[in-house]
Amino acid sequence: MGHLVLLAVGLDQYHYLQPLRFAVQDAQGLRDHLVGTGRLSPAHCALLTEQSPPTDDGMETEPKTAALEALLADWLPQQVGTEDVVWLFFSGYVLNHGSQDYFLLRDSDPERLPETAIAARGLVEKLQALKSRHITLFLDIRRPTAPQLGQRIGSELVQLAQTTEIPLLLSCQLDERARESRDLRRGLFTTALIAALRYHSDRTLAEIEADLKVALPPLADQCRQPPQTPLLIASEAQKGRSLFVNDAPSVPSPSPETTPDTTPDPIPEATPDPISEAQAPPVQERAVPSTASAPRAGGLWQLVALLGAIASFLMLGVLGNPPSPEREETTPTADMRPDPPETPIDPSQNQEILQQAQDQIDPGQASSYWRAIEQVRQIQPNQPLYDQAQAAINDWSQDILELAERRAEAGQIQFAIDAARLIPDTSPAYERAQQQIATWETQLP
Repeated sequence: MGHLVLLAVGLDQYHYLQPLRFAVQDAQGLRDHLVGTGRLSPAHCALLTEQSPPTDDGMETEPKTAALEALLADWLPQQVGTEDVVWLFFSGYVLNHGSQDYFLLRDSDPERLPETAIAARGLVEKLQALKSRHITLFLDIRRPTAPQLGQRIGSELVQLAQTTEIPLLLSCQLDERARESRDLRRGLFTTALIAALRYHSDRTLAEIEADLKVALPPLADQCRQPPQTPLLIASEAQKGRSLFVNDAPSVPSPSPETTPDTTPDPIPEATPDPISEAQAPPVQERAVPSTASAPRAGGLWQLVALLGAIASFLMLGVLGNPPSPEREETTPTADMRPDPPETPIDPSQNQEILQQAQDQIDPGQASSYWRAIEQVRQIQPNQPLYDQAQAAINDWSQDILELAERRAEAGQIQFAIDAARLIPDTSPAYERAQQQIATWETQLP
């Protein structure tokens, strides 16, 4: 029996585009879940993020175009045999130019896509050249801010999946947008995907698609995001095959840590935290054949209840955001702020933070206000200048809103929406921004 090979890409910071927030957590979270449940060996995984170390055999994983090309051309063929299962997961920007889709890395230039980005066709051709025929693409792709670049994104990927018969699971329909959530600190699609993988010892593509279609609408609603519906491109035979076992006709035996159970509880005894699932103890799983309808329905309701609890608890701040062991040794991102230090803070330190944030603002760039806001949010309650930091956040949020409204007046509706979405939900301008976004979205073509 072969093994699972994972190439997971998650990228937040770009040289030429507004930053994303939780693409790194998406890739890291999927990898942690698969390793933590015994589905994946770290030796068979390459993680390409701003925080990932080199692979076990020394391949670089800096999220640049050359690094991904090397992993596709050199690392992946060395890992994959005929019996192995291959997953390629990507969380980040994809653009379409000349009816061709391109995956963007940190150094990809939207004005020079063929020279600086990864062509979808070239990526799929490299996957086709692998010895394994059991390959699946999971793409949580984001659309960029520029409306002229946001057309037809994903259309070539759909065609390639159909012609090459490599299954493709997209985070949303081609006329929708994939969303991230500050409450979940992940993309909605990846959160739902990990949860759908959790409670069964085996899954098929059809089952995953059905779970996501049920789970994503209430999850988006609780996170105050527009709905998104996953898009699966696969043949009927591919939809019914195992995600984990190459061409296996039946469900594999459970691992020593799991025990089959024909009478599952509707709700687990303790609601797991998807953000730190690598630390969680193994979850008892049920061996459910893909044709069993009664246990299947129970699993769906269990998934819906879990996702509702995840979103509700995270929005209420009950679960917080404990980092996984791998991330404790890395530099925290803007949304992984450290706990307030116990020693007194020198006021001059916070004054410097405020000044640096102010200095980086470009009045014509909404993303510069967003970066300034994220920087001053390091200043915690009961620290010097906290009130001044909150006042600055409110002022900058209002500036973003006014910039968005000017863009809307100029007919740049998608620019306006993307700018308004940068306003934090703690700001007085947030509610107005949400109202404007709802209005502007009705004006999109």
